[in-house]
Amino acid sequence: MNCGAVSSFLLRSEIIEVFTCLVNEIPKYTNTFMERILPIVWQLLTQIAETYVKVSVNQTEPNPLASGTNEEDDEQTNFLIQILEFINCIVTCSKLRGTIKNVLADLIYITIVYIQLSQEQLEGQHR
Repeated sequence: MNCGAVSSFLLRSEIIEVFTCLVNEIPKYTNTFMERILPIVWQLLTQIAETYVKVSVNQTEPNPLASGTNEEDDEQTNFLIQILEFINCIVTCSKLRGTIKNVLADLIYITIVYIQLSQEQLEGQHR
């Protein structure tokens, strides 16, 4: 998956939605592919969270998708929500829960911190 800033969040959202459906419907079959799927999903989640923090929270960079409409922002938000739904689906599926159990706490913690704290708030905590 091309993870560049200008690539379509809509397409990536649809792909993650398909993965979510597969996890729901055929978890036993999907389990064999999780080692290849999860690193890509983690990378996408990290990138979207990092971009969100830089553009929306800290406002240190211009929106790479700015086009005068909120459509791209909506796609970005939907993409993030779709990834979180995918993770939730894995957690609730007993056959797949073990695949992310070791990294789940760190993954959720880092994502929440990235999304909620501005750079000024982070610097204030380090003092």
